Amino acid sequence: MSAQFVILVPHPSRPAVLTTEDGALPATSSNSLYTRDHLAAVEARLGALPPVLRIIVGPDARDDELGPRLVDLDTIGPDAPAGFIWTQTDALDLVVAAPPPLQEAVRRAIERHHDGPGPRDPPWARPGWFATAAAWMSDRMAELGSPATAPPRVVYVWGISMVLRAESASGPMFLKCSTPVFGQEARVTGRLAEVTPNLVTRVAAVEPDAGWLLMYDHGRQELGERAEGDWGVGLDLLATVQRAWAGRTGELARAGAPVRSIAELADDLPEFATRDALAAQLPAEDRTAWDAAVPGLVAACRRLDELGPPPTLVHGDFHPWNVTDEATGPRIFDWTDAAISHPFTDLAVYVTRADDVALRRAMRAAYLARWADQLDPARLTEAGDLAIVVGTVYQVDSYLRILESLGADDIWDLALATGSWARSAVATLSEGIDVVRPGHADG
Repeated sequence: MSAQFVILVPHPSRPAVLTTEDGALPATSSNSLYTRDHLAAVEARLGALPPVLRIIVGPDARDDELGPRLVDLDTIGPDAPAGFIWTQTDALDLVVAAPPPLQEAVRRAIERHHDGPGPRDPPWARPGWFATAAAWMSDRMAELGSPATAPPRVVYVWGISMVLRAESASGPMFLKCSTPVFGQEARVTGRLAEVTPNLVTRVAAVEPDAGWLLMYDHGRQELGERAEGDWGVGLDLLATVQRAWAGRTGELARAGAPVRSIAELADDLPEFATRDALAAQLPAEDRTAWDAAVPGLVAACRRLDELGPPPTLVHGDFHPWNVTDEATGPRIFDWTDAAISHPFTDLAVYVTRADDVALRRAMRAAYLARWADQLDPARLTEAGDLAIVVGTVYQVDSYLRILESLGADDIWDLALATGSWARSAVATLSEGIDVVRPGHADG
């Protein structure tokens, strides 16, 4: 099975796009799931690879990792590559140009090329961004004594982040930029690396104003690729990092980490279902169940807030695939959602990834034991139970924030997350840690 890629390349100075002689946009395919391979196929088709602005998946393919995609590129220059021509956009027939699932995305992309990016467009979707970011990356690598041996290339892009990779004699390095809703990621991650350098992302440099995070390679192995029985090391590491930041939340806040208190979550929760990003994902039956569950969910948040322990660093999207499994020891990376909140909110995402319910309970117990000096046994047990409920509600709130910050062409692989987490939140009221979270919609 292979994915079809439709390629949109604008003319540098007039309203025209690259097409074949018969008016179709260039197309290619790939049977890989990796962005770098997708872009290699595009480069082979065009003979060059202009800066990538977006990769957009059509609405009918959201559940299909190999569905049709639109690769929206910056200009390639005034001369059309061999085998292609420039077609005026007002003469472009979308029915001929692209398959039905992508036609509206093509239309919107052409409008953006004509009108310029809008306020919700990510930084990398703006002409000129790639050249500036790649130059900064190359300069920093040279300063660090690991000059790039080849120009930086895009290896990953989706609605909330882009990652560039550049090779060096001492190994690859990576530049990550996140969408403005996570504009603090580079600063926060840089601060974490200063305080707990052996436990988190290996940071090489930070450009705080642009939100650029330059990282050393973490290796290929992630803890999630190992047997579930090995996953407990990730939670133990999280507790170590969280305890290191206990009482130091002011430093995190100054670095830009948002404060997401459980008390405020309880206050905001009753209005969640009135917001489009959740309402659209709750059919009538699910909406009824959600409304009935809201008082219990609010009560759980308020009680966990009362129990403690005090707020500290939370990862926000903590699962075994965000933990490296290096020979020198594990590290937690991808601090995009890092915030200041109740530490136990990170439990829900992590433990419910495991299919083995007994293992879930064992991992939770081991994690809670790291906090035994903070709460007496009864309160600690109660907080651990409530954390599974509150952690799922926390994720609903996270995805509402994300989706409300993005444009229509950047939500394709996130749009279902609010409904999925809301249904999980309802289920946790009765099922607790035994909850089944189908599809792991958080990715």
